[in-house]
Amino acid sequence: MTRDEIAAAIDAVLDEVAHAHGGGVLYGEGGALDSVGLLSLVVLLEERVQEATGNAIRLVNANALSSKRSPFRTADTLADYVAGLICPSH
Repeated sequence: MTRDEIAAAIDAVLDEVAHAHGGGVLYGEGGALDSVGLLSLVVLLEERVQEATGNAIRLVNANALSSKRSPFRTADTLADYVAGLICPSH
């Protein structure tokens, strides 16, 4: 799964969850998602990645939660984060 495919999956899930697209802040002040929306995004995106790659990933982990810069802030930061989980050398 390429980064572009990941970004497209994020956009599709965002449209499903919040009828929004990844052009701005996802979560946090001024974000398109509340905590329930973020949880829905995480679950659906994990499912899409597993369907596409055959590998399960866990988006919410100690690294993500303790990071100074949240991977859930924007669609771009999330796409980079997911790409790094799928292919750690990314």
